[in-house]
Amino acid sequence: MKVAFLFRGAVSHRSNVLSSRTVGTDNKELYVNYLATKKSIQKHIIEVNPEFSFDFFLHGWNIDLDNDLVQLYKPLSSKFEPNSNYEAEINKKISKCGVSKKHFGQLSSCLSLKKVTQLLSDHSNVYDLIIFYRYDVLLWKDIDLKKYLPNKIWINADRKKRFAGDFHFITDYQNGINFGLNLYDSFNSILKPIDHRYIPKYVKENLNLEIQMDDIVAGEHQEVTRKLKSTGITDLQLSNYNLTRKEINQYLDGR
Repeated sequence: MKVAFLFRGAVSHRSNVLSSRTVGTDNKELYVNYLATKKSIQKHIIEVNPEFSFDFFLHGWNIDLDNDLVQLYKPLSSKFEPNSNYEAEINKKISKCGVSKKHFGQLSSCLSLKKVTQLLSDHSNVYDLIIFYRYDVLLWKDIDLKKYLPNKIWINADRKKRFAGDFHFITDYQNGINFGLNLYDSFNSILKPIDHRYIPKYVKENLNLEIQMDDIVAGEHQEVTRKLKSTGITDLQLSNYNLTRKEINQYLDGR
């Protein structure tokens, strides 16, 4: 069984919410611990699913982390570019959707999702599953990929067991290609890029698929690294990923 692991977007800064116009800082100490993300993927996805093989595809806006992330994940294909190259395009879409410019980052992430899916579709390989992921989330619960049935888009839950957002999406190959390639272009005055509420609507109405929550709960099993201090993760758990309480307490979560 083969899995395509697709990363998109940008790595968050320690001091605030990730920059919506990241062009590189040349100071890697400003970023949250993105090495911990890889350790958690290795421990809770790759090692617990030995019957699966994994290929990585990367698209990102942190051009100063290009070499680091490529060395870390050893992808089949990757592309890093400043999203300022697309600022006019994204602002035009913001206007078309009738939302404020504070949603620039959301659209930027979805554009990166499209671009990494294009990298995958350019390859002749066909996979059993596609996992869409972020560079800056930590997972501390095992994900059993055998549970993820095809013809659905699987998404993490929140503590109220609602569709939580965009930590990960898991689906079969063809539906994953359709999901990733078409989301960004589907935004309009009806499907607005507001929070993550557009995901269920997009999946059900645009893709005609069922969306399903898995048992990975935001804040309990997985969280954006800069917000870890607001979770119940223990010091022992943090040590599994070479993180410390002192480090995560220094992160500002942007709230």
